[in-house]
Amino acid sequence: MSVMAAQEDAPGAVGDGAEAVALDAACGLREAEAARARAEVQAQIFPAWCGPVLALIVMGVGAVQSWSVDRSGISVLVALMVAVIAVPAVRMVRWIAMRRTGVMRYVPWSARLWRSRYGLLITAAACAVTWGAAALLGAGGFAIRLAVYVVAGICVWGNFAWRNAAARQELARLRDEPVAA
Repeated sequence: MSVMAAQEDAPGAVGDGAEAVALDAACGLREAEAARARAEVQAQIFPAWCGPVLALIVMGVGAVQSWSVDRSGISVLVALMVAVIAVPAVRMVRWIAMRRTGVMRYVPWSARLWRSRYGLLITAAACAVTWGAAALLGAGGFAIRLAVYVVAGICVWGNFAWRNAAARQELARLRDEPVAA
C-alpha cells in the first residue's frame, strides 16, 4: 500500500478537509453578508438631534417668510438671505448627521424622493388641512402661513423619527435572524 492510498483512507482525508474548508468559507461569507446588511441599515439611522434641528430650520424660514410677505424694503432682503442661508444649513446638518453614522454614501435624488414618498404626501396633506382649517377659522395671511410652516416642521421631525424607528426595527430583525449554516 502506498503512502498516498493510506492518506486517502484516513479519517480527515483531503476530501473531508476540502468540504470543511468550503463549509467554513460559505459560513464566513454568509456572516460577512449579514454584517454588511446590518451596517447598511445602521447607516440609515440619523442622530436624534437631526429631526428637531431641521424642523427648527423649516419653522424659522417659514416665520421669516411669513413676516416679510406684506412688507417691503429690508424685510424682503432679510427673508431672501434667510432662505439662501437655510439651504446650505440643511445640507450641512444632513452631512454632519451622515458623518456621525460612520458611513458616507451617495443616494440620488430620485431614490430619496421615492423613499420619502409617504412622508411627503403626509406632509402635504397636513399642510393643506392646516391651511384650510386656519382659513375657515378666519386667521389672517401671516397666521395661516406661519401655522403651515410649523406643521411642515413638525412633519419633518416626524418623518425622521419614523424613518429611524423603521431602521431600528429592521436592524433588530437582522440581529435576531440566525445566520444559516
